[in-house]
Amino acid sequence: MSDLSGKVAIVTGGGGGIGAASASAMASRGAAVVVADVNLAAAERSADVIRANGGEALAVAADVSQRTQVEALVDAALERFGRLDILFNNAGIQYDKSMEDTSEEEWDRLFAINVKGMFLCSKAVIPALERQGGGVILNCASVASFRPLMGMNTAYVASKGAVMAMTRDMAVALAPRNIRVLALCPGPTRTPITADSIARGVITEEEVRALQLTDRIAEPAEIGEIAAYLVSPAARYFVGTGVVADGGMCIT
Repeated sequence: MSDLSGKVAIVTGGGGGIGAASASAMASRGAAVVVADVNLAAAERSADVIRANGGEALAVAADVSQRTQVEALVDAALERFGRLDILFNNAGIQYDKSMEDTSEEEWDRLFAINVKGMFLCSKAVIPALERQGGGVILNCASVASFRPLMGMNTAYVASKGAVMAMTRDMAVALAPRNIRVLALCPGPTRTPITADSIARGVITEEEVRALQLTDRIAEPAEIGEIAAYLVSPAARYFVGTGVVADGGMCIT
């Protein structure tokens, strides 16, 4: 029962990487998808892929750290499709920096997107989900919610720990209103962020692969399939937890 026919999903950070792959995977299961990204051109490209494969998609520009833009995103989704069933809080950024090299401005910007953005988006969709009797909020956490990342991403690790804590509390608060909340916690995935870190020499691909029992980096499509499953009725017993998809990284 991973069918999403008749459902409407918002995917933030949907212009590339895990967000784009998840939007496509949800659309392939029948959902109409609102692809939100701070980069409208990237969102349009993702929406075009969905439409080319016979799905329904709407691209919307939105900076999730800005309340007015988030509210406009939800309004656009409701105006176009008339309902909301799913929110995938995927938008996020990362700085490959130690604590002492991270500026206060970088720390604030990272938390504004990775944590405040999820708060704003979730708050904005709750009334729409509640009006139709419930829905699903999936937060993109990380293996960094549970373990350090070689000591070079303190701000990012802190933000993803906050996401996991927020997910648990949201699940308790919203379960009585039939809104299921959970988190997806990917390991290293071949996204633009990972590619940039490797290209800049922050870490080598071999070092990334060595962190995992599978000795490889996940493809976005793999993680997207998991996201689409987790927001489906087939996964309705997953509540308040962080589903780890990391090739064994957390147990090494």
